[in-house]
Amino acid sequence: MATPSLKAEYWKYLIPVYKQVLTETFGTEFETSQYERQKHRFMQQMSYIGTKNLKSLIYPLVLLRGVTVREITSQQITVYVLSYAYELTRAFHIAFGGRQKMMKPVCETGTVFNTGITLFDRALDSPENTETLKSIISYDYLLELISRKHQRKKDYSHFTEKPLVQVVIALVNEYFIRCHEFFEISKRVAVWEEHTESLLTLFLAAVKGIEYSFKTHVPVQETCAHVLERALAFSKILALDSFLSPDSDSDLFRQDVLDPILDLGKVFVIIDDIRDVPDDIQRGLWSYVILKGALNFNVQVLEDGKRRAESEILEDMLSTEAITQSLQDMFSFYTNSLETLEEFIPSRRVYPLRNLTEKILTYSMDLREEDER
Repeated sequence: MATPSLKAEYWKYLIPVYKQVLTETFGTEFETSQYERQKHRFMQQMSYIGTKNLKSLIYPLVLLRGVTVREITSQQITVYVLSYAYELTRAFHIAFGGRQKMMKPVCETGTVFNTGITLFDRALDSPENTETLKSIISYDYLLELISRKHQRKKDYSHFTEKPLVQVVIALVNEYFIRCHEFFEISKRVAVWEEHTESLLTLFLAAVKGIEYSFKTHVPVQETCAHVLERALAFSKILALDSFLSPDSDSDLFRQDVLDPILDLGKVFVIIDDIRDVPDDIQRGLWSYVILKGALNFNVQVLEDGKRRAESEILEDMLSTEAITQSLQDMFSFYTNSLETLEEFIPSRRVYPLRNLTEKILTYSMDLREEDER
């Protein structure tokens, strides 16, 4: 984690810039009680949805031998990780004409996926867990999960004694089981092939991602492609969860609809990367924002082959327009992706997706001044 002083310096810079872009885009008025009420209401709603799914969906799946609730929550699996995935999957399902009958299982499947991939990322933070994960969740293992439906198990300790890795394996298996159940009903072969290819890309890119650090890769096109590749797969997979179910409109499964979904995914990539700039600098990991600084503004992260001091990298980032341009990119992707979707889908069905994304952009960032935190 980045030092408190580094974070304080960054947020002191970010808050007024972020507020300005929100005001220009949505006309947000921050100095009003209405803003605070609306934010409180939205975060309460997300907390309720996330807590409900954590208790009724995730805990029963992962409370295996040697695995405790604390093991999960210690990995920063907040209720918001669950609620955002649930609500985003719900918004996609509505946009694609999904009916109420399949809404809950589709949304729960998206939640299982997001929790699993988030814990997968957390496990990769530990070199010891990384080697274990790479040996278990291999390309061949994923192909096996794709090729046939496995049975649910209550104990995954035969894979490893590491509790966190057991949780990841349990969630990965549960997700594939649920996808097989959708496919058995819908028989949508083209969706299944696109879906499984995206999943392979995501998991293998996640493992490969540990190699994409400041020291091992210069900021070239390959690095940019990797940073976006795995992150964009997130929104695409949630959308494909809906298409895989039998009640969504299969006629909408086409490239001119999937393309704006990928652009919308960039919104969630960038907001996470903007939030994590100090931590990514500290860990020496490329992100959309840091690449923007390196490629567009010549921000140097290495000097004589060694990583520069974190404070120096951040200082150079803040002296450029890298943050501002990243924010502008984010809101441009937001606007263009939803307008494009409305060319193919009635705006009333796109509205939940537009409304949720706007609320996440407006309320999920902690924009309190330092003395209020």
